[in-house]
Amino acid sequence: MRFIHPEILYALFALIIPIVVHLFQLRRFKTEDFTNVALLQKLVISSRKSSQLKKWLTLLTRLLLLSCVILAFAQPYFPNEVEREDEKELSIFLDNSYSMSLKGEKGELFLRAKEDLLEYLPENEKFHLSTHSDNYRDLTKKELKSIIFDLGYTSNSLDFNSLQTKSISSFQTNVSTKKNVVVLSDFQNSQIQNKVDSLQNVDFHYIKYNPVNTFNFSIDTLFVKNSNNGKQLVFNVKSSNPTNSSLPISIFDDNKLLGKLTLKFENEKEKTYEFNIADGEIKNGKIVIEDSGLHYDNTFYFSISNPEPVNILIISKSYSEYFDRIYKSDKFNYKQVLVKNLEYTDISSNAVILLNELDEIPDALSVSIENAYKADKVIGIIPSENSNIMGYNRIFKTLDLNRYNSKIDQEIKLTNINFSHPLFENVFTDKVENFDYPTFDSYFESTSNNKALSFSNGFSFLELNGKSFRFNAPIENNSNFKQSPLIVVSFYNLALQAQTSRNLFFTTGQNQTISIKTTLKNDEVLKIEKNNDVYIPRQQPSGENVNLTLIDFPSLAGHYVVKNSENDTLQHLAYNYDRTESLLEYQNMDNKTYAKVYNNFNDFSEYFNSNYKINSKWQWFIAFALMFMIIELLLLRFIK
Repeated sequence: MRFIHPEILYALFALIIPIVVHLFQLRRFKTEDFTNVALLQKLVISSRKSSQLKKWLTLLTRLLLLSCVILAFAQPYFPNEVEREDEKELSIFLDNSYSMSLKGEKGELFLRAKEDLLEYLPENEKFHLSTHSDNYRDLTKKELKSIIFDLGYTSNSLDFNSLQTKSISSFQTNVSTKKNVVVLSDFQNSQIQNKVDSLQNVDFHYIKYNPVNTFNFSIDTLFVKNSNNGKQLVFNVKSSNPTNSSLPISIFDDNKLLGKLTLKFENEKEKTYEFNIADGEIKNGKIVIEDSGLHYDNTFYFSISNPEPVNILIISKSYSEYFDRIYKSDKFNYKQVLVKNLEYTDISSNAVILLNELDEIPDALSVSIENAYKADKVIGIIPSENSNIMGYNRIFKTLDLNRYNSKIDQEIKLTNINFSHPLFENVFTDKVENFDYPTFDSYFESTSNNKALSFSNGFSFLELNGKSFRFNAPIENNSNFKQSPLIVVSFYNLALQAQTSRNLFFTTGQNQTISIKTTLKNDEVLKIEKNNDVYIPRQQPSGENVNLTLIDFPSLAGHYVVKNSENDTLQHLAYNYDRTESLLEYQNMDNKTYAKVYNNFNDFSEYFNSNYKINSKWQWFIAFALMFMIIELLLLRFIK
């Protein structure tokens, strides 16, 4: 026999009270003299015996009466055959992803699931509780009441394999116990990664919560595009279902309204919009949509910062003035030096290194270029009319460029522009037909699959390989290319390859490394702030940068700033929640052969209680208590 409330059994110690009362009578008897007591003596002996019997029987019935009442409150039970053969464990997974914030027939799905747990869980049952973000072991229903309403939503939802692993990890290692995993969720398709396998001695129970409305808008991505028409903020809006609705959208920089628009869908699920923005920074940008579906994805945060100027080093045999015109911009820190005056330490501090028409490439320079290439710098080469082909081929091998065989002393015209090449993206509005192409007196033959400009015979003039590029003809005194508008576009965009564009936004709760351009003093650390909250991430100096490693931070969407010890703002960061659940696509519950599926938690509770039923016997002990009370009344009435 077991007891649901064994602590009540301590009340059995109270049985000592009636025993003390019966054994130690507080009444005192007074002796009276009487002339003839012979007859009375017989009567006293007879009545004393019957009185003692009555007292002992009354004491026994009262003790049994009190014992039955106490045992009834302790709720004794006998486990049925299933429970005696297999001990059981219960692990509950409560889905607290943002999709559970939708309303069902009885209010928000997440709140409904909480209320179901409080209403239908057995009082005596111990269980484990997990969510996407929390873990609780060996809870009782009373303990659950104190924590469940503090559970909130999270944007970091687990797939079902991870969910299964997390729930099962709470169980004991005893293989003989019967384990039950209960999942309360809306069962989105986004949570399926691969097939969830059934496990021995583990039963899965799925309770699906259905929203009333499955229509939702969300912004899932955003980027900046530069074109001939200026600068555009491009964002993509998705709908969970094809719709003809109109969606109001507002764009802000902090609290300053940059623009309002209405996006019209025409039986579509997805639409892209380009919003013209001015050059400059938008430090605390956000796009806000007015949508009655999910609320967590109605705001998309972003931050646009001015890029750092690109450091360019041009190493020339003789000074080339046309570079001064091309790189006279605040986007570049440009320096041209003669090879004989070169300080080799300058190579490591520049992002773009261009060898401009050198006859010979010194060994020391060749080694420095190789190291710069390994450091992911942009390397460019313009051959000279008197190039040492053997020396050039050595460095071409390092840069994974084709070898030169010999210089072709023959006039040739540059006639082909690869308009689809990334170098010329958004440069030309249309393909140019009557373009004044430049001519060259000599060139080097080279074929490449990644040519941006090519000669009339098909050989490449400008070719790229990763972050290295090469012009296959001298320019200074060999052509009229310096007067062509192509020279500005080509060199300008080649240098911009080295420009490190900062992320417009990040996703919350993911491990990330962010590079901040700054140097740290002794014992100085960088911090990340939002309002009055401060977070100090792991940080590692790397040259002119400091790499910040963020682990599962932050958990809230919004704008953050990176500051140094002097409270100077170094960079603005924007974080958004993961949008994978915004499409509201749900699993088909009919094919869950590895799990039992229920329409509500009450159905599961009835199933669970019927299979692991507690045969409580408190009614028997109430009946026994009534029986002993009647016996006591009869004793007091009929035994004199």
